[in-house]
Amino acid sequence: MRYDLLIRGGRVVDPLNTIDTIADLGVVDGKISTLENGIDPIHAAEVIDAAGLLVMPGIVDAHVHVVREDVKGVGYTMLLRKGVTTALDMSGPIDAVMEETLAYGQGLTVLSLHALGIGKDIKTNDPGREEIAAAIDAVLEKGAFGIKILGGHYPLTPEATALIIEECAKRGVYIATHAGTTKTGSNILGLEEAVDLSQGHPLHVAHVNAYCRGQIEDPISEARRMLDKLRKNPHIVSEGYLSVMNGTTAAFTENDTPKSNVTRTWLEKKGYTANRAGMAKAIEEGWALIYANGGGEMTYLSPEQGMAYWKKSGYTANCSFPVNNPVAMLAAATGRREDGSFVVNAISTDGGGIPRNVIFENGIRLVGMRYMELRDFVAKSTLYPARMLGLTNKGHFSPGADADIAVFDMATAAARYTITGGKIRMAGGICSGGPGTLVTTEQGLRAAKGIGLPCILADMHNSTFRNGN
Repeated sequence: MRYDLLIRGGRVVDPLNTIDTIADLGVVDGKISTLENGIDPIHAAEVIDAAGLLVMPGIVDAHVHVVREDVKGVGYTMLLRKGVTTALDMSGPIDAVMEETLAYGQGLTVLSLHALGIGKDIKTNDPGREEIAAAIDAVLEKGAFGIKILGGHYPLTPEATALIIEECAKRGVYIATHAGTTKTGSNILGLEEAVDLSQGHPLHVAHVNAYCRGQIEDPISEARRMLDKLRKNPHIVSEGYLSVMNGTTAAFTENDTPKSNVTRTWLEKKGYTANRAGMAKAIEEGWALIYANGGGEMTYLSPEQGMAYWKKSGYTANCSFPVNNPVAMLAAATGRREDGSFVVNAISTDGGGIPRNVIFENGIRLVGMRYMELRDFVAKSTLYPARMLGLTNKGHFSPGADADIAVFDMATAAARYTITGGKIRMAGGICSGGPGTLVTTEQGLRAAKGIGLPCILADMHNSTFRNGN
């Protein structure tokens, strides 16, 4: 047999097929072809020597933000450099995600949820059923994979939140929420409310550890409540991330109040006033970290640099606060149900264009500390999120599966190669360029094809999102 790509002598880990062995992996026409020992490299057009390295399915990051101010494609590069081959963008806007995936996607497979914007997609924070239905159809026609509710940042009423979830369920549309409404916040009460408002309909509750920051009870108690609520509601899918940094905006309204409720919360929580003066002090004292594009990577700036950049941006830059609790992160990563399955479906980053793409480097530390087995970490970062999103041909090395592959140096936690569709897209930190691929719905195919963006459909009938845990 003639191989387009041969990856030789690596430690191949594939949880679906219970594989953890030293082997050669052969790729033909963008698909997994052969897994065996001793394949002669003379039969391959391109060869990677993976001796001493880990070869696993490409990471499926179920929560990213590739479109950010001052990013312009950098988010895609940041993901590829970390071994990510598939990513779910969790806010859009879909127009920008499609344009950037075409221009900067570099072989990455992207799904995009479009966040319903108050004053944009919907008029107020309490839209009626007809307005909600029209907004959903409009963004699906533009190419969105589904809908995002930005509750914690820009809250809707509980009634509107429930209606959106219900209308998405009627249409079989993917729906995710950042917990919180006009009656709750981005906290454990918001998470519990979101689950209740779903009324048994499919719902993706985003970054569940982010609601266990000690705002209502201590973080350990909140983590217990989070796990208990999810165990009792197997129709909910979720992910959690492994970084202390959150993500929000340092933008303010004309009335000098934070545009995001999350920003307001973490200014006031630390004793700063929720206005520009309070934000300036928080930046100067290192509590609020401004990030910006620095040589092809979004990076956190020093307080002095951050202040200058924030002012130059017209007080609209993005920022992070170090507020995520390590115990809650660990609970989200390792908590299990009675049958031994994981409560939280996936390990994510909430990264992309936000500098916290640490699935592998922090996840492998959990393996090293024996909090989880290597096969479990690989499953939670590849197979399980792929199943959640209906991407049945990703996250494993079965013959005929998509040849999305990540090759890691476990000693340094660095990705050496990222491969999508059998093509090397990143090697040694250098990315290849070219368009990505959009995962959309039947309604969105016309929009994607209209701009020449490669696109595919997911198999939602066999997804964890549709069928539950």
